[in-house]
Amino acid sequence: MSAVLNNFAFVLFKGEMLDEAARLCRGHYGCFVSSSSLSIAKLAIQPWINEGRLLARTARFEQARTRLLPSPDLGTAAVIVAGKTLSPLDKDTVDVCQNVAIVDGFFLELKSGGLDAAENHLAKLKEACVSGNIILELSLQIELARNKPDEAAYS
Repeated sequence: MSAVLNNFAFVLFKGEMLDEAARLCRGHYGCFVSSSSLSIAKLAIQPWINEGRLLARTARFEQARTRLLPSPDLGTAAVIVAGKTLSPLDKDTVDVCQNVAIVDGFFLELKSGGLDAAENHLAKLKEACVSGNIILELSLQIELARNKPDEAAYS
């Protein structure tokens, strides 16, 4: 049922029914986050992230950051949803949250502050020892956007 709700919120989002999608996300994560069972409470993470995407889309960047970016210590197996810390999370959930922080965080910073902000976002991730092909690809995109293909080749 949780997957169906996530998909329905996506359909509403794509149909430009942003308020309805946001209400669905809030109701969805609100139902799960207060559970004493971590396996149920963690079902709140995806709609929390989805609401962050909606907030970013509507230029509410500070609110979006609380949902799309993890705490400063990216290595923790925890995420805060609606004020509740969910921990310890399994590796797959941590990976999803980290990927959201990388990709959605990049586009959030790009939209809110341009290339410099997006580049600073990637620098913070690198300082936190986050690496991988996604970081390299996004760094390449920044250099190409700055019309520096030679530097992009060595990022």
